Amino acid sequence: MNAPRIVIGGLLLALLASCAGDYAAKAEDAQRRAQLHADLAANYLERGQEEVALQEVKQALAADSRNSLAHYVMALISNNRKEFAAADSHYRRALNADPKFTEARHNYSVFLCARGEHKAAFARFKEVMDDTRYPARATVRFHAGECALSQTVNDKALAEDYYRAALELDSKYPAALRRMAQLSFDKKEYLSARAYVQRYFEVGRDSPASLLLGVKVEKALRDGKAMEKYAQRLRDIFPGSDEARELQSITGR
Repeated sequence: MNAPRIVIGGLLLALLASCAGDYAAKAEDAQRRAQLHADLAANYLERGQEEVALQEVKQALAADSRNSLAHYVMALISNNRKEFAAADSHYRRALNADPKFTEARHNYSVFLCARGEHKAAFARFKEVMDDTRYPARATVRFHAGECALSQTVNDKALAEDYYRAALELDSKYPAALRRMAQLSFDKKEYLSARAYVQRYFEVGRDSPASLLLGVKVEKALRDGKAMEKYAQRLRDIFPGSDEARELQSITGR
């Protein structure tokens, strides 16, 4: 009388094992599909095709609601659309799903600073800086400097520390060179400002702001020839800019 029960029990265990195997296979397939759609979403967003990216990311999250990349892409899209509460939520979910997703942590730091949450932003920046494997190590320090320089923080000394740290990692980082030139000029350290301006133009593009800064630095150093060189470039390349119009009050013409 006991034998049938043993057989039935064995069949039940086999059935349960089969169901568990099917469930695991389906879950794995869902994760693969989610990752595929998330990868496509990230590629479309990078190419500026936001609507297509949104459709792909929705499919990714429908397949696997914990896909970290999908939440990250959704955070970027939400931020672009000024849906800031949604962006914050998706950043958090991306990092909860993958605490080692340093790119998401970096951009979340920038997001928090833009939203005025500076204490939280700097804490996140530090977490990113602690990741020595992160390839954009100079960029995160530059962004931390930008956060320190924001109107609500306005800590120029802290910003300078971050910009210097960025340049230690990448001595040809144009944006950091431009910022250091301006900070040096503001402190009336004109020779230092000149050096940063020259280094900037070795690697950076002409812009109205950078050329006008060159004009101001050379005027402070009383080098009329160098001043006119920057001024003429500003007039030639950006004749309709506010900076070009400002030249008359600086150069007298």
